[in-house]
Amino acid sequence: MKQLPENWTENTEANEDSIFLTQEERDSASVEKMNWEILFPDVSFKDKICVVYIDGTEEIYKHLYVNSFVLEEINWVNVTDCFEV
Repeated sequence: MKQLPENWTENTEANEDSIFLTQEERDSASVEKMNWEILFPDVSFKDKICVVYIDGTEEIYKHLYVNSFVLEEINWVNVTDCFEV
């Protein structure tokens, strides 16, 4: 397991390709700068995804092949994980 500084937050599943943001970077980032395809390269964002927020809540988004606009409404700064369902 990787040893990271206490103030770092893992932003993807625990694996070698994880993207890490410090809390300071997360707080100062704007939604426009957060590209979900860069943050979660293993997710296709074509059909159904589960988005996990910093507070532990999860939300499932369906039919992204028709309603991809919902991805722009998600506050990606507050997302800790995202995966296909």
